[in-house]
Amino acid sequence: MENYTVGSSKLLTGITNKNQNYGGKNMNQSIKTVLNNQGATVKEYFELINLFDCSSLRLSKEGELIFSIDFNTFREYKDVFEFSQKFGNAEYTIKKSDVKSFKAKMLEGMDTFHIVAELADGLQMGIFIYHTDTNTKVTEYEHYYEIGVEKLKEYLEDERHKAVMVRIRDVYAFEMKLSGIKEAYVAGDEEGGYSLCITDTLASFDISLVDDSCNEVYLKEGHTDSILIKPYGQPFMNIVIFVIKEEEKKPHLSVIK
Repeated sequence: MENYTVGSSKLLTGITNKNQNYGGKNMNQSIKTVLNNQGATVKEYFELINLFDCSSLRLSKEGELIFSIDFNTFREYKDVFEFSQKFGNAEYTIKKSDVKSFKAKMLEGMDTFHIVAELADGLQMGIFIYHTDTNTKVTEYEHYYEIGVEKLKEYLEDERHKAVMVRIRDVYAFEMKLSGIKEAYVAGDEEGGYSLCITDTLASFDISLVDDSCNEVYLKEGHTDSILIKPYGQPFMNIVIFVIKEEEKKPHLSVIK
C-alpha cells in the first residue's frame, strides 16, 4: 500500500493516517511539518515549492503526458493557483475549484517529495520537488539581504571592494568557477538596462541584468562578502561573486613635540 498523506475532495485539507507519523532525521523540516499536520491544506503543500530552487510539474490524463515544466514559484490568487518560473516566461495556472483531491509523500529511497492532485476532467497533476536536502534556496538558509542592481553597481565601483572569485551554477549540475578575476562591474546602456561584466585571466563574459524589476541581487556581509545574483531569463541559475574588502585607509597623523 502506498504511504501517501491524502487530502479531502471537499475542503482540500490534509488527512493523515492516525497511526502514521512522518519523521526521519534526514527529511526536510518544512516538509515533515506539513506531512504531520492533519489539517494542512493543499495550498500549504504547494507553498513548499517556494522553499526550493527547482521543481517539476507534469500534467497527464489516463497515464499519457500532456504537458510538463520545470518551475520554482507558486502563487495564490483569488480563484487560481499559479506555478511559474521566476525570471522566466513559463507558467501553468489552475482554478482552485478544479482540484478535487490530492495526496503527497516522500518517495521511498529517493530524496524527492511528490504531490499528486486529481483535477477536473480526469486530469492529474504531479509535482516533484527533487533533492530536498540540497535544493533549498540559498536565501532561505543563509543571511542574504536584497540590494538591487543600482546598489550592486555602486558596491562594485567602490575601490575598497575587490572581486576575487565568481561561481556560476544551475540546478542541472552545471558549475563554473573563475578565480583570477581582473575586473567585475555593472555597465549601463542608453536604454536604461544593465549588464554584469566579468573578466578573469582566461575568459570574460557579460550577463544582461535588464533592470531592478527583473532581477534579484542579494548581499551577505562577512569577512568575505558574497553577492548572489539571480539573472532575468535564467530561472535556475545563481551567480555568486566573492569579494574581499580593504580596510579604509586613515590619514597618518604626526605628533608635533
